[in-house]
Order: sequence, then C-alpha cells, then structure tokens
Amino acid sequence: MKRLACLLLALAAGLLGASASLPWYRVNALDDKTGAVETMVRGATWSKELTAIALALGAACIAGLALRRTGRRIIGAAAAIVGALGALPVIQALSTEASVERMHKLLVKRDDQGVAVLTSWAQITDIALQPLAPVLGLLGCAIAVFGGALLAWRPGKDQRDKYQRSEVTQEQLDQDPDSERALWDAMDADIDPTDR
Repeated sequence: MKRLACLLLALAAGLLGASASLPWYRVNALDDKTGAVETMVRGATWSKELTAIALALGAACIAGLALRRTGRRIIGAAAAIVGALGALPVIQALSTEASVERMHKLLVKRDDQGVAVLTSWAQITDIALQPLAPVLGLLGCAIAVFGGALLAWRPGKDQRDKYQRSEVTQEQLDQDPDSERALWDAMDADIDPTDR
C-alpha cells in the first residue's frame, strides 16, 4: 500500500503541475492606443500556490518512500491536508466568476523582463474560464487527499536494515551447528562456533 499511496501522490503532483501550466482564463481587453488584446492567464499566474502544492506533494511522495512507519503516517496526513487546501482556489475558480479588478492587476503587473500584458488604461471586456485546467487541478487534489489518507492509514511495515547485526545465541547455534548463516551470525556476535 505504501508504494501505491506514493504513486498516487506523484500522480497528484503531476496533475497539479500540469494544471498550473495550462491556461485557466482567456481574457479580451480593449486598449484605445493598441486596439484589442487577447491573452491567456495560466493557473500558476491566477493561483500562485498551485506550484508550491505540486512541489510539496512530490516531496511527500519521496518522503513516503524514504521514511519509517511513523514518518509515513505524518507525511500522509500532511499530504491529505495540503491536497484538501489546494482544492479551495480551484473550486473557487470553477464556481465563481473571476474578478475583473484582480485580473487587471495581474495583467498590468510587469514580469521579469519588465513587460506587462496590458497597459494600466486598458479595459477588460471579457473573461472566459477554460475549464479543462481547473478540472485537472481538482482531480489532482482529490487524488492527493486519497493518496495521503491511504499512506497515513496503511503506511506499510518497516523493513529490517540489511546492515544491522543479527543477534544469535549459543542455543540457536547448538540447534543447527552446520548452518552457514548461523556460523556467520555467531562470529558476528563474538561467539566461537568451534568451541563445543
């Protein structure tokens, strides 16, 4: 179950990353100097926390494979909570209309190259939701909640460290004196197997 839960968390991280990079809104604006402008607003631009949630779920996937049982339970519960919280902006985008003021502020803001999509005097005439990307994000959040809950509920068993020294007693050596494994374990435990 541990591997299945971690696979689900990785899938959720991938879906949220894809949702963040796909366009969520098509925006039409009118600028009296340059004319009509049409642009797309990606999920990462509209909801900046999506990328962070996708990265957190990817880290939870890796931690779920690397940690012991108690750590996996904690990571699973945290991943389920993060997935549930990540669904809030997606549900809001799907259920309500986008704010024209917020959209205008996002598109007027200059990017790293110092270029803004819209001028401050441009008027937004239409905002159309592109539902595929938010639905992918919502599906990713649902899978994250399920995978996190599964990891917390069924974290799997801790494997014995293969480099850990095996404890052997004189009685175990006497029961099977010709076993190579018992002989090596006895030598590791500082018991002389030839001393009968």
